[in-house]
Amino acid sequence: MAAQPSPPPQVEAATEKWLAVYTPVSSPVRFAFIGAYFFTLQMLFRRYVRRDLRSSAYVAVSMRIILAVIGIWVLVEAVAMAPPAWVSSGQQKTQTVEKSLLVLGFVLGVFPRVGWQVIQTSIKRVFSIAVPSLQTQLPLSDLDGLTVWHEARLEEEDVENIPNMATADLIDLLINTRFPPDRIIDWVDQAILYTHLGPQPKKNGDPGLRSILRAHGIRTATSLVEDYNRSEFHKDREAFEEIITASGRNPMRSLVDAVGTNPTLKLIQTWKGLMPHSHGQAREGSEAGHLSATPDLGQLSQPSPA
Repeated sequence: MAAQPSPPPQVEAATEKWLAVYTPVSSPVRFAFIGAYFFTLQMLFRRYVRRDLRSSAYVAVSMRIILAVIGIWVLVEAVAMAPPAWVSSGQQKTQTVEKSLLVLGFVLGVFPRVGWQVIQTSIKRVFSIAVPSLQTQLPLSDLDGLTVWHEARLEEEDVENIPNMATADLIDLLINTRFPPDRIIDWVDQAILYTHLGPQPKKNGDPGLRSILRAHGIRTATSLVEDYNRSEFHKDREAFEEIITASGRNPMRSLVDAVGTNPTLKLIQTWKGLMPHSHGQAREGSEAGHLSATPDLGQLSQPSPA
């Protein structure tokens, strides 16, 4: 079989030029831009599918790119001022550090908060100065069904943590975000309960109140109140209250009373057709635990009578 003739030099040169176009220049700043571009492409596509592509989306894209570039500039300088023992050890070459900065730049573009965590740790080690953290003890990522794409969208609505979600305006979220109504209501329902329970313990072996309640099927504030109401019908109120034990007043009663003070909880109970908790005798029909009808979205926007 005859050998294939080699392409002319002009063709090879043109091919190399085209390949060079798709080969990124190895620079931390460029990789930070690529990371931000990687995230924003997916974010814009998801918002386009939801018909939620508005001007705030492009502002968020610009902010992410700018923060990623500024962040990697500072990180490069932080690595340069770090002691040699932290940057390299033994036969490790400078090239390894440069490659690590490329990966860090990409990660910083996707998750800008990572950059502040690295800077915070470096300053604490070098100067022994405590820098405030941008992380919250109750992040939105703790909510079931909420991803980084949802977090990025909710930040535009000034919802940055679980307490913000627990006190958010349901009507604004339903109209502005284009997320399914039941999904938003479930997130707010979870947030109300988690706000009162507090952050999860970091100690090993301690399951925390969330895990204890979840083991009994309780993951939202409305499910807590509903199960508490039904425990009277099932005649196991005392056993239900012993799910959470502590000295002093029964903590389960205090928790049910506390979540009931959130005004948004009443709207969620109305949406789901559930009854609120009452200290008096259970109203007629409470054994069923549901109202006869579920109001539409318009009823949620009506202010409650004084």
